[in-house]
Amino acid sequence: MGEVIVIEMCMDRRLVEIGKVLSDVEGTANEKLRRLDTLVQKNTGTYKKLSDLIRTINPDDTVYVIANAGANVNGHAKTLEHIGEIDRFVILTHTDTKDVAKGCGAMGALSQRIENKEHDGVFEHLGGESYLEGYTDRKGIEELNPIIQKERAKKYVSEPEIIPVDTSHLILPKDTGVHVAVVADPSKGMGYATNLRETPAFETYAIVGRREDVGVDVEIAKSLGMHEIINRQRRTIH
Repeated sequence: MGEVIVIEMCMDRRLVEIGKVLSDVEGTANEKLRRLDTLVQKNTGTYKKLSDLIRTINPDDTVYVIANAGANVNGHAKTLEHIGEIDRFVILTHTDTKDVAKGCGAMGALSQRIENKEHDGVFEHLGGESYLEGYTDRKGIEELNPIIQKERAKKYVSEPEIIPVDTSHLILPKDTGVHVAVVADPSKGMGYATNLRETPAFETYAIVGRREDVGVDVEIAKSLGMHEIINRQRRTIH
């Protein structure tokens, strides 16, 4: 009997192809590593952590890949309750060490609200109060995020794992600027990739969680300039 593994990711379009690899319960570790080679620069910390994760997921494990704005553990409360008992909890946050403006859009939105003292629904959904004490600037909030998410995940497992993805280490095509967001219910294994199979790679944001969890994430996606927001049946919902 394998483990139940939850992989909590940010919805960012640059991480979606990585999420597809991690959710592939049918592929061998070597097959998944070959796919990772096309997505992440080798000899980087990001590559090492992701490749180590791939090697430690076994064929009989049950893997759920869920995603929202900022890899926000508290924002997936109903989703995690629905999944039930969890053996391993892995969190993929992201930043960009070369250009902070290219980092996490959710953390950028939260940083703006902290600086403007705007405690609205987005601030509450992202748990903005947790960031106030240590807040310095946009760069600092992205450094705080993995620490805060790891602490939140201790509600579910004693030792959550953090993989901070540096998007400057990713191999990305030129951005077309035409982005869509897909909103889908969580499902184990290949469900994450199935929800996204007909959407353009590297241009699609993935919001994966129960409906009662993801309303504010959809609003955040809209604020980031989505061309369209659709469900898994490809119907426009916003």
